[in-house]
Amino acid sequence: MGAPWAKEACAAVPGEAVVVLPPTAVPAGYERRSAPGVARAPRTSLGAGGGLCMNPLVSILMPCYNAAPTLPIALASLRAQTYQEWECVFVDDGSTDAPEDVIAAAGDARVRRFRLERNMGRGFARQVALDNARGDFVAMLDADDWVYPWKLERQVQTMSAVPDLALLSTGLAIATPDGELLGVRCARHRAGEGPVVVRPPLKRPGTSLVAFAPSVMRVGAARQLRFAEAYTAGEDADFLVRFVMRHSFAVLAEPMYAYTEAASVTPEKVSVSLRAKRAQFLEFRREYPVCSRVLAAKTSVKAVIYRALSAVGAWDWVIARRFGDPTSEQRQDFEAARDAVVRSALATFDHKMLPESWTSQKLAAQGKV
Repeated sequence: MGAPWAKEACAAVPGEAVVVLPPTAVPAGYERRSAPGVARAPRTSLGAGGGLCMNPLVSILMPCYNAAPTLPIALASLRAQTYQEWECVFVDDGSTDAPEDVIAAAGDARVRRFRLERNMGRGFARQVALDNARGDFVAMLDADDWVYPWKLERQVQTMSAVPDLALLSTGLAIATPDGELLGVRCARHRAGEGPVVVRPPLKRPGTSLVAFAPSVMRVGAARQLRFAEAYTAGEDADFLVRFVMRHSFAVLAEPMYAYTEAASVTPEKVSVSLRAKRAQFLEFRREYPVCSRVLAAKTSVKAVIYRALSAVGAWDWVIARRFGDPTSEQRQDFEAARDAVVRSALATFDHKMLPESWTSQKLAAQGKV
């Protein structure tokens, strides 16, 4: 499966085992989010070259371009999952910083590596990952982000209980590259609604009500679409809008995905993203002639406002408005998740391979190392 220019490496590593946190090492708030009886024994099959690879329920799509320094934390967060039936479809989009060394150090046969001979862009890389996914569900994880250990368990549990649900997202924890919590971006349910409200497909294009990065989708529904390879930015938002115009969706309000957006959102990147968003809306102009043009015009106005605010030195204020303050419980959950990921990282990788801030004296003093 897959195109000839995408080379796969998938082999069992003798003696390697998934990191399992002993009960004494589970931090406060960790067990509370882990419902018993959900994780099942993994199913296995022979992978490329006869190595033992997983035939998982959840395929995590991970495109990567020159993100080797942050990759160990992303992979450690997968290995710390309370739900173990997953594979990671890792697509190296022509990187020059040797992410294969990080994959090798992880020593986990569930990570299937595909390498593109040159940088093709995120849309292309995401599509290669989707084409090669072998699970019943697909999830997302960028190489500079990480996920809470109970994320997959909660989402698989919910989607298994609601067969008609095609996509389930979660809230976002906005984090720094050093693993500190800046804020949260969460869904708001109306009074009287339960924790999971299944929404029908959208009737017209618009800004999606859920986030792409934390989403889990049924693979059959996801494969009805393709990622737009032409876009240098916003291919994820484009895919998401077209998905929720076809299928039902829902969101778990609490954050379960640590997103390093604040560190990478620059005026230039936002400008590129808004231009792509405007073009995406205009692609609907034949079916939705008025709506698409109104949305495109609003996007153009937003771009002008952002440029003006950046010019007067108000960019930090713009970024701060993109997320809210966390509650004490959300901060507790973030810290519990981060500490579990740190333990997983230290059990998997040599300390020199990890970001220094994640193995700092502060963590050592708190007994986290």
